[in-house]
Amino acid sequence: SAAGTLMLVVRVWDAVWDLFVGRWVDTTRTPQGQARPFMRWAGGVLLLSFLLTFFVPDLGPGAKLAYACLSFTLMQMAFSLVTIPYNALLAALTPDHEERTRAAGIQAFCMFVVVMLVGAGTMPLVMAAGHGDMKQGFFLVGAGFGTVAALLSWNCYRATRERVAVPPVGSRADYANGLAIVARQRTWRAMALNSICVAVGIGMSLSSAA
Repeated sequence: SAAGTLMLVVRVWDAVWDLFVGRWVDTTRTPQGQARPFMRWAGGVLLLSFLLTFFVPDLGPGAKLAYACLSFTLMQMAFSLVTIPYNALLAALTPDHEERTRAAGIQAFCMFVVVMLVGAGTMPLVMAAGHGDMKQGFFLVGAGFGTVAALLSWNCYRATRERVAVPPVGSRADYANGLAIVARQRTWRAMALNSICVAVGIGMSLSSAA
């Protein structure tokens, strides 16, 4: 019940934090671009959060649960600092819609492959790295995954360039009009419903696995 409550609380907070990170990306203006600066340093924050999350301190049950809540919350926040700018970066790479579509397709395929590999390979790696000690194994594997994530994030910063001009900082998106368009058009309603169903399915599978 503690794990389930932890997942619920962190997800609710994550919904609020994601809006803040999205706004942060929207208002960022640097010579390196709008989203790329996050890829430069957020991977290191993610690595640190992995180390804290998979480290098990020698504490009492209550203190250990509090540590788990704080470290897992930090990991989810760090994850948003990487993934939200990363997804925003795709629209800034090229104004060509066909290039964006191809890049998004490659991204989705690679993500599917990696998720399958991580899902199938994590436990064998944990057992091998820990020599039967799951606590040590999870820490070492978590550190490895965090290191790979940090290196890939840094490489994304080095290997990309933002070529699409972004609106001035003072401009504001018309969210009310956007929601009205979604409500009026059947295609957008179908896409919104599909996105909600996918999010619910992912949330249910992650929560039940935990």
